[in-house]
Amino acid sequence: MKLWEILFENDAGIYCSGLCGEFAVALSEMFGFKLGSIVQVTHDEDYDEDVYTLVHAFAFHPTDNSVGIDAVGIRPIAEMMEDVVVSSEGKLEVQPTSRIALDEQGMEGLYKESIIDAAKYIKANRKRYEVVSS
Repeated sequence: MKLWEILFENDAGIYCSGLCGEFAVALSEMFGFKLGSIVQVTHDEDYDEDVYTLVHAFAFHPTDNSVGIDAVGIRPIAEMMEDVVVSSEGKLEVQPTSRIALDEQGMEGLYKESIIDAAKYIKANRKRYEVVSS
């Protein structure tokens, strides 16, 4: 299922359009997945330094770091990178992150209530997000 289908056809869309950090944290806390982020890196000429802007948070698949898990489900991180909206400047990078780092990204931090709601959504749709060992 493509991102636009998720956005318009089910409740997961809210976690693809602004609450991805809360969703990723809920996944991490429920299943023990490591957190990841897609950041846009641009160079600030005035300060001669790179600036990193969070564009998407997700959880890494436990055995394959080329695969991530977000509200859409389990999918290649390359596909996630195609779905993000960024300016034409800079480049995208995948980086590990943490709950603390995600909490510090926004002015108001992570919304605890949204993490709780995301956990409820994940529990109700567990098969979409849980990695089953073979």
